[in-house]
Amino acid sequence: MDSFTQIALGATIGEAGWRKKLGGRATIWGGFCGLIPDLDMVFAAVDPWADLVYHRSWTHSLLVIPFLAIPVGWLGHRFGKRKGTMGQWVHLSFWALVTHPLLDLFTFFGTQLFYPVSDHRFAIDGVSIVDLFYSLPLLAVCLLALKKGPPPRWRRRMAGWVLAVTTTYLLVGHLTMRVVRAEALAELRGEGFEPDDIRALPTFFNDQAYRIVARRGEGEFRLGYRSYAAGAGTDWLTVRSVDDPRVDRIWETERGQIFRWFSGGLVVVQERPGEPDVLELIDLRFGGVTYPVGKLFAASATFDGDDAPEVERMPQAIPRNLAEEAAALLDVIQTGDSEAWPHPD
Repeated sequence: MDSFTQIALGATIGEAGWRKKLGGRATIWGGFCGLIPDLDMVFAAVDPWADLVYHRSWTHSLLVIPFLAIPVGWLGHRFGKRKGTMGQWVHLSFWALVTHPLLDLFTFFGTQLFYPVSDHRFAIDGVSIVDLFYSLPLLAVCLLALKKGPPPRWRRRMAGWVLAVTTTYLLVGHLTMRVVRAEALAELRGEGFEPDDIRALPTFFNDQAYRIVARRGEGEFRLGYRSYAAGAGTDWLTVRSVDDPRVDRIWETERGQIFRWFSGGLVVVQERPGEPDVLELIDLRFGGVTYPVGKLFAASATFDGDDAPEVERMPQAIPRNLAEEAAALLDVIQTGDSEAWPHPD
């Protein structure tokens, strides 16, 4: 999830469980620990391909964090001017660290929870990468922690209740996703489309509208939007990879394999208009109502004769009209339909 929310989660944990024992610096330290796993984003500045491979890897690993918590807790003990025991600071650091990848697990980006033993990207699709309904209560706890007015016991209890409520929100989001996915799967099967993989991906800022991505074979996809609240049927858009023998040459390259692994196989290959020597790899998990095949995560493969293609990351494409996209998404939430979404003929 976004780093601001992770900081707020860590700070809320510090406020709820350790402020009474370790003082106000426990809340600050919890927020700092909540940020630490996302420091692996430095790879994005060094190498965009290393960013795909190593973001949400070792700093998010449940096999690494218990050991990482010890030196981090030692630093926290010094930051807290040795108030409390070092064991208490290690305990705080562990929980603020470990809840970071567990929260990321509920998003659809993918987290390598057991790196380096396994590079599998776990994702249970329970919440969007940005969801204010989850984040704002945590931020409210952080703001109250800065004030001297509310009684300390009241602030700690509120932090505990917020942790309980936001965790319940994640679980409900996952259960809602399972219902939406099952409904979409039944609908596709009724139309004679039996997918090999299907995902219901939470959309930004809510847990009611889901982007459905279903794959059959290597390159045939169905895309659609479905609302849990509206319960309407889905208008499906068919997307296919190009029937081109050069596609196999892309998957033989190291970068092609990285991109397909990163996307969980939900990658479509399309021709770039006006450039016959370039094929584009597009991660279909990312897109919108007004831009079905989004290029937030995409790569290009440039061919030159019989040589291996040159595969490069493409700049992240952000939709130009965010207001139009927000209106279309709200329409999906309320009615399960949108005039902006391409309808079948």
